[in-house]
Amino acid sequence: MISHRRKSDICSRYCILKYLISLGFIYLLYSEGYIKIDFSKLKLSEKRFEFEHLQPYYYPVSCQHIFENDSKALQHAKNIILKSQTNLSLIPDEYYNITKEQCEIYRSERCNETFHKQDTDINRAFPLAFTILLYNNIEQFERFLRIIYRPQNFYCIHIDRDSSSKIFEAAKSIIQCFDNVFIVSKRERVFYATFSRLQADFNCINDLLKYPSWKYLLNAANTELPLKTNSELVKILSIYRGFNDIKGEWKLKNIERTHYVWKMAEKNKTNDTVHNILLYETNQLKTPPSNNITIVKGSAYGKFLLKKIEFDYV
Repeated sequence: MISHRRKSDICSRYCILKYLISLGFIYLLYSEGYIKIDFSKLKLSEKRFEFEHLQPYYYPVSCQHIFENDSKALQHAKNIILKSQTNLSLIPDEYYNITKEQCEIYRSERCNETFHKQDTDINRAFPLAFTILLYNNIEQFERFLRIIYRPQNFYCIHIDRDSSSKIFEAAKSIIQCFDNVFIVSKRERVFYATFSRLQADFNCINDLLKYPSWKYLLNAANTELPLKTNSELVKILSIYRGFNDIKGEWKLKNIERTHYVWKMAEKNKTNDTVHNILLYETNQLKTPPSNNITIVKGSAYGKFLLKKIEFDYV
């Protein structure tokens, strides 16, 4: 009699031999041209973690529960932060060097959520447009874009004219992988609290008007992260029924900023900084605005209806 263990050994050897014969038979058919194997289609699985260096840390938290203000999820996230004693450094900008040939792999790894490929019918029927002002920190920009990206939306990226070549090339390598994301056609040297900040948005708006299917435009900086999902934004903007959302603070109006002329002066250039501009107040009073308009403190950000933009801007 043959023992149970002996039978198991014979079976194992037989299975291995059968597997090797099958592989040999397949290779014979392939080498003789009877079957064809497209190895290019295997690249996605082979290079599944090609961009793992762009997400070196993972934390067991639920962003959805945090957004919903779940007390347990918030406490869990706080505990992780308290336990983590190490200061995580930013991912170097030069790590974002995606080639055009790698775009499919990049999207499969970095934009692999369901909503990145196919959003809901309601959201698809209400496309949005975004302007994003980018100066530095490509890691933050890429994370922001991944969160707000939807296939039906449009994204204009304004890369500051003073941004380094590393920033520009890194952003360009990401943007080239999406048909509905593009770099603004005219870049500005942006200085906050000056008109150049507004002009950067205007340049993007002008480019976005070439894609008239979107309903509302939202402007943002790459240093932000959204507190509302795309679905929530669509619900809110649908309720607006064609109105813009532009903030104005009457009580916070700044007489010095609105009544007096301000000028810019260039500081001494150093190797450490790029924006070497000083904004200072003069004693010169501004000419009063026409039609008895009262200037109040506003916000650099808002939500703007396409039809209103076409009427006011074009």
